[in-house]
Amino acid sequence: MLLRFLRCSVVVRRVVLYYVAHDLGPLEYAYIIAMGDLHIGDPLFNEKKFLDFRDWILKTPNTYIVLLGDVLNCAIKGSKSDFYGELMPVQQAKKYALQVLEPVAIKILGLVAGNHELRCWRETGNDPAEDIATALKVPYSPDGLLLNIKLGNYNNKKDCRLNYLLYMTHGYGGGRSKGSKTNVLDRTSAI
Repeated sequence: MLLRFLRCSVVVRRVVLYYVAHDLGPLEYAYIIAMGDLHIGDPLFNEKKFLDFRDWILKTPNTYIVLLGDVLNCAIKGSKSDFYGELMPVQQAKKYALQVLEPVAIKILGLVAGNHELRCWRETGNDPAEDIATALKVPYSPDGLLLNIKLGNYNNKKDCRLNYLLYMTHGYGGGRSKGSKTNVLDRTSAI
């Protein structure tokens, strides 16, 4: 099945929000799998578990993915991650991510950056999450995507055409207290 998407953008409080419409065709149902915080390159990345999950997605019909950021660990000097303990540098991790995600690219409905990819962007001006999305030809935003997912049968009157609206973002906040979590929710609600 070929996914078609329409993209437009709206700027809200210095956050670029992309709207993407996906028509999945006459499916009766779809599984939307939220996948984030893979941290490819980190020694704790569980490659076997990820590849098993990816293979399950490949062989399960009507299953799609939204990538919610931190696909790469992006340890750089000066970051909280251990730069010297990484299994692979950012460029190599990006190539590996493309290699393992390419088989499921047609099932990826969107990708957003996480704070780990954004640390590379802040330091170098290069956003590895955008590079991955461009290579896989999937919708991308560093901030968030508003997905309109449609499925169902147009012609059968007893079945209805389903329309789901999902907002996807990585989300991050610097604190563990109730107040910091409240601030994160407040920022999200402003979008």
